[in-house]
Amino acid sequence: MPIFTNYSTVTYNATLSLTTTRTALPSNAGRTVFLRNAKTSGGTAFIGDATVTSAGGGNVLVDLQPGEGMFVDVNNASLFNAVAATTATLFVTVFK
Repeated sequence: MPIFTNYSTVTYNATLSLTTTRTALPSNAGRTVFLRNAKTSGGTAFIGDATVTSAGGGNVLVDLQPGEGMFVDVNNASLFNAVAATTATLFVTVFK
């Protein structure tokens, strides 16, 4: 059975250009975060904790191929780090 959630606002919307250097996602409180690797990205975006690597090592939550996205219920997007296998464009949207 689907679960529907009402959100009052989009509190943050950003585009991050990822490289092989790990980047912390912006600090922004919300109820749900949507992450999407752009269709035109050069490769895989790895999302994880502070140990995630561009080779897909460390504690990887998910690897997003170009065009893929995911929703995460979390208090703050800054709990995640992102890195690309080569380059990637990651869209970050926070709902509250």
